[in-house]
Amino acid sequence: MSPKNKLPEFMKIQLDFTAGLRDPQKIHTNNPKEKERRIMYQKIVYNNMDEILENAFPILHEISAAKLWESLVTDFIAHHKAQSPLFLKIPQEFIDYLKNTRQPSDDPPYLFELAHFEWVEHALDIANEKIDFSNINPTGDYLNAAPVISPLAQLLCYRYPVHQITVNNIPKAPSVEPNYIVAYRNKNDDVGFLEVNALTARLVELLDQSKGLTGKQALMQISNEINHPHPDQIIRGGVETLATLHKHDIVLGITLP
Repeated sequence: MSPKNKLPEFMKIQLDFTAGLRDPQKIHTNNPKEKERRIMYQKIVYNNMDEILENAFPILHEISAAKLWESLVTDFIAHHKAQSPLFLKIPQEFIDYLKNTRQPSDDPPYLFELAHFEWVEHALDIANEKIDFSNINPTGDYLNAAPVISPLAQLLCYRYPVHQITVNNIPKAPSVEPNYIVAYRNKNDDVGFLEVNALTARLVELLDQSKGLTGKQALMQISNEINHPHPDQIIRGGVETLATLHKHDIVLGITLP
């Protein structure tokens, strides 16, 4: 006897009803009016989810053929087991679905990276992170003090140039080199994206992971990693890079002694 058959009748009815909400193929009833009612509820669920996902992933929606988009929404509803009941968490649940649940298909190879890129913007926009500026000097010597990377900044790396994808610009193959992007939310609560090179990406990574590392120490480590013959050039360029990162509120300043 299956576990479902051991359940009270009202619970079996609820399970049958919710299964039909997820997947119209699982609407089983001999009552025509009841079937019509369940189909109506299922369409409401689909339309609500469709609207939420379209708002969260506008570029993915715009460039996707209608059949692909419908497949994404219906399969997400039918097969993903959400970990949160909050509507604001649905875009993150969709990313989890694409990463862990969606089965191999004819999806474009850049689909997950593009969805992730759009989700990061949503995640930063709704983040309730409060930055403590009490131990941060917004100005100072980046070389001889420890630059502070904003907790509202994320270093991203993609095979495809997802930040450039539009209806008229669909990549046919991965980029020759990785695409490094720093996503951030500035002091005005505006979300932005800064395309950076590999050295800048490594600098952001080092400063974010190694708290207390001075700018000069981080730049010297990078110089050693790439065996650069003139470390002073890396340091001079690094000072300009740190100033640019500060301009975008990716670097908030330096740690107070």
